[in-house]
Amino acid sequence: MNNLKTWCTIVTAVFLAAGVRAGHAAGDAQAGKTMIAFCKACHGADGNSPSNPMWERYTTQDYQSMTKEPQKYRMNPVWPKLAGQNEVYMANQMRNFKSGIRTDHNMWWNFTTDLSAKDIENIAAYYAAQKPKSEAVSGTPAAKAGEELFKKGKPGMKPCMKCHGASGRGNEKVARIAGQHVAYLQKQLWAFKLEVRKTTKEMPPIAEKLTEAEIKAVAEYIAGLQ
Repeated sequence: MNNLKTWCTIVTAVFLAAGVRAGHAAGDAQAGKTMIAFCKACHGADGNSPSNPMWERYTTQDYQSMTKEPQKYRMNPVWPKLAGQNEVYMANQMRNFKSGIRTDHNMWWNFTTDLSAKDIENIAAYYAAQKPKSEAVSGTPAAKAGEELFKKGKPGMKPCMKCHGASGRGNEKVARIAGQHVAYLQKQLWAFKLEVRKTTKEMPPIAEKLTEAEIKAVAEYIAGLQ
């Protein structure tokens, strides 16, 4: 009986340990801080990348073209904030870039190519530990319409908050979108809508249902979330 108890205890411990490894990144934030020399050029030292005034000039046609042909925005690329992003989610996206599952013209130099598995975990841990800064809360009619979409969705489309959370902070499987740049949110929604980005099965059919105006509206609302 004692041997059986001991065996059960060992098996349980092994499964629990495996669950921790699978569900939680094990990165070293301090080590990651020493590895972001290239990352911070776009994403900022603290992951709160500055916006570019030129982004305000982008049209729907620009967003559509930047998901396929980068020439029109090579000089003014659109990058995301990484501060406060879920560590596991971020590490998975970096692995996607490294393997080629996910591509982006901003990553044309593919900074992830030479990163080891541990490097990726450490960088993800560092940026996840940084405090995110949201954009200004918008009170425009567009943002109000975006709030409706985010919280209630529309016929045939579930609300954004159902997966990303009421505050848009995401989790290990879906991105933190709260406080993200409006331009980046629009860029990604167009990428999903045009099926250029295929890292998730859920987003393309959702984005496909959004109109041009709705994409801009929901992006404007999400940018102000804390």
